[in-house]
Parts: sequence; C-alpha cells; structure tokens
Amino acid sequence: MQIPLLYTIMFISSVYVWKQIKRYLKMSANAKLKTLSVATSVLLMILIQRYIIGNCSSIVECIHIKVDLNSILFPLICNTFLFLGPIYNQILDKLLLKENFVNRFNQNQVFDDRMLIRILLAPLLEEITFRALFYQNIEDQSDFRLITSILFSLAHFHKFFSFFRKERKFRSMYNKEANKFRDFKACFTKALFTTLFILMFTFIFGFYAATVFLKTRSLISVILLHSYCNYLGFPKLKQIFSNTKINIIKILVVYFVGIVFFYYFITM
Repeated sequence: MQIPLLYTIMFISSVYVWKQIKRYLKMSANAKLKTLSVATSVLLMILIQRYIIGNCSSIVECIHIKVDLNSILFPLICNTFLFLGPIYNQILDKLLLKENFVNRFNQNQVFDDRMLIRILLAPLLEEITFRALFYQNIEDQSDFRLITSILFSLAHFHKFFSFFRKERKFRSMYNKEANKFRDFKACFTKALFTTLFILMFTFIFGFYAATVFLKTRSLISVILLHSYCNYLGFPKLKQIFSNTKINIIKILVVYFVGIVFFYYFITM
C-alpha cells in the first residue's frame, strides 16, 4: 500500500510542480509542458520500480508491455458493448439530422494538442502509474482492484480547486452585487458536487480498468480502454428522451443488449 500511495502523491505533485514553475517563470498555461512534467514523474516511478524496488527484471516487465490479439480485442469489444447504447443514439441522431459523417468526424480535431493529450498521453501516463506499476506492488487481486480504484479516483480531487476558481470567476463577472458569503457557499457547493461526481465516475472506471488489466495482464489493453472511454466521453443520457417514443424504446433496448453482452464478456 505504501508504494502505490507514494506513486499517487508523485503523480499529483507533478501537476503542482509544473504550476509553481509556470508561476515562477511567468509562463502562460501550456498543456504540453504540463504533460511533460507528469511524464517525467512517471519515468522516475518506473526507474524506482526497476532499480530500487527491483521486483521486475526489466522495464518492459515492470510496465507489462505485452501485445497480442487478446490484449487488443478484449478491451475494444467490452467497451463497444458498454457504450453500445450511446453509440447507437449518436448514429440515430446524425441520421435523423442527415449530417455528413465524414465532415462531422473531421470537426473532432483528433490531432489538436489537447485532444491528443486526452486520448493518448493522459491514458498512457495514468495507466502506467495506476495499473501497471500498482500491480507490481499489490499481490491480492481484490486489493488491487480496490486500491487502484480509490487512489485513481482521489488523484482527480485536485480538480475541485479549478472548478471552484472558474465558478467564482464566472459569478464575479455576471453577478457583482451578490452577497459574498452566499456567493462563496454556492461556488463551493457546486464545485464540491461536480468533484464528487468525477470521483465516483473515476472510481468506477478505475475498477473497470483494473478488471480488464487482470484479464489481459497488458498495459496496451488498458491504454486502449482508457483512450476509447476518453474519446466517447460520458453518455449524454438526456439525448435519449429527445427522440420519438419508438426511437426511445429502440435506444433503451440497445442499451440493455449492450450491458448484457458487456457483463458476459467482462465476467467470462
């Protein structure tokens, strides 16, 4: 437990180290440099695991780089069934609106810096830390699922401060005459509930990713899983009920079928 906790602290600290450097050098916010700071921290963790803790014979073994058909197909199949309802809903909406799929896809700007970080670099760094390296230090599988889920979730708590600042800034711009204490309380409450939702969501995802990792013992599989989830985002459940009754029934049936098949594959 001590080593996973240390790695979690190192991971979170790397974000704040970058913020202090940025403030000291009077630099503007830069997602690439922030990612570099986190990547440096993750590299240090790998070296600690290999050369100080020394319970793996190579760096490849430390981070479980294994490429086979199962490690690629298993996460893609599981996630496709899990998101089958939202995917069908999106396709149905596009067909009803007669949107051009190619143009719509091009508008996603997959190669935009922030998008690239979100669907490639962030999953890579987080999965090395919270799945591959944690697995080297936790023997029991049940403990592994629980500990990695809790610490992965808590690693996102720092977002509370960002949510709080944004809410305060927004309210100060559009509601300058508000009671300061009441305004502070409203900002704090909204930021807290938003953060708690993210903690719950990341805990569930952490448990899901840990289960997939235990099935495949492959870093590649959980990176694919994480990237897939980040690209799709959280399902827009409100969209379901903006359709006609017959389409709502179709979407709910697809949701149900997807979850049944997901459960079958994840537990097989």
